Amino acid sequence: MDGEVSVSVTKGTRTRTGTESEIGKIRADPGIMPSAVAIAGGQFLLGAWLWVAGQQVGSLACTGLGYWVVFDAFGVALGHILPGYLARPSKRAEVRRPFGNARIETVMTFAQTVYLIFTSVYVCKETVEHLLLSSGEGHHHHHGDEVTSVYGIDFPISLLVLTLFSLLITAIPFDNHAKLVSTAGNHIPPLTTLLPSRSRYHASSYAYPTRLSNLLSNPYTLSPILFSASIICTSVFVSPRQHRPIDLILAAVETVITFSLAYPAAVALGAVLLQTSPARGLAGGRMEAFLRAMREIERHPQVLHPPRAHLAAHAEPRVLRCRAHVPSLVVTLELHVRQDLENDEVLRLTRWAWERCVHALHFGTRGGEGGEGEAEVTVGIVRG
Repeated sequence: MDGEVSVSVTKGTRTRTGTESEIGKIRADPGIMPSAVAIAGGQFLLGAWLWVAGQQVGSLACTGLGYWVVFDAFGVALGHILPGYLARPSKRAEVRRPFGNARIETVMTFAQTVYLIFTSVYVCKETVEHLLLSSGEGHHHHHGDEVTSVYGIDFPISLLVLTLFSLLITAIPFDNHAKLVSTAGNHIPPLTTLLPSRSRYHASSYAYPTRLSNLLSNPYTLSPILFSASIICTSVFVSPRQHRPIDLILAAVETVITFSLAYPAAVALGAVLLQTSPARGLAGGRMEAFLRAMREIERHPQVLHPPRAHLAAHAEPRVLRCRAHVPSLVVTLELHVRQDLENDEVLRLTRWAWERCVHALHFGTRGGEGGEGEAEVTVGIVRG
C-alpha cells in the first residue's frame, strides 16, 4: 500500500503522516437543532419529575416510567445533538481520535443500554420488596403504603398526560432510537405477519404512514408510550382499592420488557466495540511481524521512549473468525524524539517507521496490494 508522506514540524505539536483515511471522516452536519436541545433537556427534567412524583405517591410503575423518559432524553441527545457536536471543526482531532467519532457514538449508545439494564434491576428489586411487604413478610415500610391500600394511589394524571405527549413528539418527528433499533436488530414485526400468507398481499396495500410505521416497529419508543397509557387507564378505570396490585403488575411488566430490550442491545453493541481489537494470531503472522517492527523502532537511537501504538481491525466479528478473510487494520503510532532534532531527520524517521509498520502488516498477505491484507498506518511525532 503506497502512501504519500507529508510532515510539518512545529514546536510542542504532533505531526501525522501516512495515507489519507476514509475512516472517521465527519459526515454529520456541524449544526445542532435548538429544538433537539430543548426536547432533550425537557425530557430529562420531565423524567426526573415523574420519578420524584412516583416516589411521593407510592407508584412503582411511575418510577419505572420516569427512568424510561430519561432514557428517551438520552436517545434524542445521542441522535440529534452528539453527532453535530462532534462534527464541529474544534472537535475534529484526527490524531487524538484516529478511528473517527463513530466509536464515541457507539460507546455512548452502549452506556445508554447499560443504564436501561440497571433500571430494570432496580425496578425488579423494588417490585419484589413491595410484594414481600404486601404479603406481610417484610419489615421495611415505604411512605404511604397504608394510605394507598385503602384510598388508592393518587397518580399524577396531568404529568402522565404531558409525558405521553412528549413521548409521541420524540417518537414521530424525531424518530428516536432509530440507530439503536438498526444496530441491535430489535424491532417489532408488522401485524401483517400474523395473518395467513394468502391474506398478507391484500393487507399490504393498506400500509401505515412511514413515521407511524417506524413508531409501531420501534420497541424503545413504543414501550414507554404503552406504559404511560396503561398507568393513565389504571387511574381512570380501575377501582382505588385495586391500584396497588395493578401498579405492581405494571412494574413487573416494565421490568421484564426493559431487560428483554436492553440486554440484547448491550450484547450487540458490545460485540461492535470488541470487534476492533484484533486477535493475537492474525493470518500470515502479521501480528508477530508487527511486534518485531515495534521492537526495531524502539531500538532506534532517535526514539526517546518506547512507541505507543493503537491497533484496530475493521471487519465483522464473524469475518474475523474465518480464516478465509484477513481483517483490514488501522494503526496509529506515536514517536517521541528530541526537541532539537532537525526536520529532515524527523521526515526520514517518520518515513522509515511508517514503511516498517506497513511492511510488517502486509507480511504473509497477497503481495501487499490491499485486498485481504489491507492496512493503514498513521505515524505521529512528539518533540521532547
